Amino acid sequence: MKKTLRNTLLIWFLGFSVVLILVFIAFNALYIHQKSRITNVIGQIYELHLDVQKDFNITDVFFTYETSNLAFFNTRESALLEDHDQRVEGINETIETLRHNSMVARMNLLGAVDSLAADFETYVTSVDQIIALILVRGFKDFGVVGKMRAFVHRLERFDELDQRYVLNLRRHEKDYIIRNEQQYVGKLNDLGSSFREMITEDPRISRNRKDSIVIILDNYLEEFNNLVAVDRQIGLKTPESGTKSQLDELEINIEKRFNQVISTAESRKTVLFRYLEIFYIFSFLVFLLVSILLSRMISGYISAPLTTLTSHIRKLSENNLEQDDQLEQNFSNYETSVLYKEFRSLIEQIRQEKEDLNKVQMALIENEKKYRQLADNLPQSVFETDQFGNLTYVNSNWQKSFFYTREEVRDGVNIITILKSKNGPIVLGNESAGPTEYIARRKDGTTFPALVYTNRIHRDNKLTGFRGAIIDISDRKIKMS
Repeated sequence: MKKTLRNTLLIWFLGFSVVLILVFIAFNALYIHQKSRITNVIGQIYELHLDVQKDFNITDVFFTYETSNLAFFNTRESALLEDHDQRVEGINETIETLRHNSMVARMNLLGAVDSLAADFETYVTSVDQIIALILVRGFKDFGVVGKMRAFVHRLERFDELDQRYVLNLRRHEKDYIIRNEQQYVGKLNDLGSSFREMITEDPRISRNRKDSIVIILDNYLEEFNNLVAVDRQIGLKTPESGTKSQLDELEINIEKRFNQVISTAESRKTVLFRYLEIFYIFSFLVFLLVSILLSRMISGYISAPLTTLTSHIRKLSENNLEQDDQLEQNFSNYETSVLYKEFRSLIEQIRQEKEDLNKVQMALIENEKKYRQLADNLPQSVFETDQFGNLTYVNSNWQKSFFYTREEVRDGVNIITILKSKNGPIVLGNESAGPTEYIARRKDGTTFPALVYTNRIHRDNKLTGFRGAIIDISDRKIKMS
């Protein structure tokens, strides 16, 4: 048999393992039988705790993402809700199993399990209430939001109206939805009152048209205030109030209840295991003494070549990973010699990979610079936005055309501030339709006709924004006229 560290270790390990297995089989048979039922109960409690925490996470993810998912409002179905329903069903089954387990009563846990069941039922009811309110609130063309959008789009169709009022209404509406600051609620209602007064006093508008416009405006303001009220009732954007706040408090109470149940279960387990432990302590001491004697003998024989290997690796590190072929001559053991060679190869590979990584990173940085320089040198106005239309990047020609500074763009400029359509709302990212003609509005209020090319930006199969170019066609319009 070849003299290797593996063979030496195998011989000693087999002998030691035989003794260890025989001793432990004898002592563990009784111990495992006695503790299995108690351990199963505690395991079920921990599993139940984990399932409840997972459901907390699922509902949090649902409230974070699905509230702005158009597919959810269209179908009223969500994979997260299906997962939530299945998990709730499993949790209730586990609770019922614990209730009918006689060991739970012996461990004085039945009352705590009943309280957990009641709290969890309340939690499920609260989640259902929030989901119902979210559907009432809506998104895009659904619910209160959909009604509100429909009314404001109707206002946009009245040519005799000063559309700046409508645009400012939409701006305050979006500011509230995005930032959820109550100041925009007051601003929008004040602007709505001023708009109503302007409409009433405008002699160019007929009485019938005034009545129709005011009714639409009042309906829009009513739906906006309904939206604010539903948001407060839900409490997703105001964690200190609403049903969501009650749900968070209930989750905290459930977590405290679990901590109490687990603490009680662990305490009762300690009492039930006490007598078994006394027997095990004596057996363990005897076995420990024998193990120490055998371990010292084995370790002294086996660890010698490993100690030598460790010392040489340390020397290799001190030499800044410089190769030294003389070190390899000190190893007579097959495995340690191979380990040393592989370690040196690994160090060389790491060094090479680090150099390659640095090259890739430098190339990426250079490509990013080239892209920005190319965009800045284009004669057209190039821009990028997020999914809500907020500008995230503009080139130098865009700044010259619209008179905004980069700081102003960074503070927040939306695409609807600079573009206006004659035919309805602005549509971005419709590549198949080609360029779209809009009226471009500069910072100083002056306008010019423009062709706008846009496409969508996707990351991980999700829409993250829009990219486009704006071409001033004032000269073309003059020639055509």
